[in-house]
Amino acid sequence: MTKNLERGLVQIYCGHGKGKTTAAFGQALRLVGHRRKCLIVQFLKGSTYSGELWAAERLAPFLEVIQVGRGCPYAGPIKAGLRECTGCGTCFEEREEDRDLALLGWEEAKAALGSGEYQLVVLDELSYALSRGYIEERGFLAVLAQRKAGVEVVLTGRDFPQEVLAAADLVTKMEPLKHPYDRGQKARWGIEY
Repeated sequence: MTKNLERGLVQIYCGHGKGKTTAAFGQALRLVGHRRKCLIVQFLKGSTYSGELWAAERLAPFLEVIQVGRGCPYAGPIKAGLRECTGCGTCFEEREEDRDLALLGWEEAKAALGSGEYQLVVLDELSYALSRGYIEERGFLAVLAQRKAGVEVVLTGRDFPQEVLAAADLVTKMEPLKHPYDRGQKARWGIEY
């Protein structure tokens, strides 16, 4: 058994159901458990109250997370040292500064994909940056195709362009059948964030 990935694959977790980021962090945790390095770039996310960030700090230097989003201006009261997410959804409302932040994240991601330093690069909520035109699709696909050998890539987000789906080796679509949000349940500390 080889300890390095001979050929890194491209995985996509998409759809409107819950669990895309959770699946990506699970993949990262598995890789880091083998003492391999992972970089996660989170587009349109910028919060200090997410449990996975606390965990990532403890897994450094094997796991690094870069958030390139504004965060939630409506974060609720502090709970156990963390701000409680109100589940308002404003993190995904388009704002002027989002393009600049996405481009900063894309620069970090390009460097990681080309360096060979990381065996796994996760681009969380990338579909938003692509669909809004912050990151040009053709340029993204070129960088993806030219990444260092052995670098696995995980992409998450709701809706990906057909060409990006075609470039992937694995695509899993999360579809909601039932969700507590539909009954007014807010995001829960330790479960959804």
